[in-house]
Amino acid sequence: MGIGPLLLVLVLGGSAFLLYVCTIGRAKHGEEIVQAENDLAELRASNPEYNFESYELDDGTIKFVHNQIDVTAIFDPDKKLLHLKSPDRKNATEDCRSQEDAEMAFEDYLRGIYDPNPAD
Repeated sequence: MGIGPLLLVLVLGGSAFLLYVCTIGRAKHGEEIVQAENDLAELRASNPEYNFESYELDDGTIKFVHNQIDVTAIFDPDKKLLHLKSPDRKNATEDCRSQEDAEMAFEDYLRGIYDPNPAD
């Protein structure tokens, strides 16, 4: 018996430690995502002007609908474009890489309707 079993123990121990380090980072990241989603839900509950719903349409696009005013948006994940529409504001198109980006852009659009001059 010499160095062989010692080397085997070191390799297995190192592999186990590396696996532990990699999985603990993912778990922490998952907790941060859940916390961010909870914060967003709380923000929407306390500010109904930013409360909206989303629906996936048959063609694969996602429609965002505001619950109180006539504002809609259609996100096309294939083209990565969000089309924003409102009778009170100029229609717009935004580049969005994901549904989360589209949701943030829709919230910014709503913010422009509810508070068009935040510095005043």
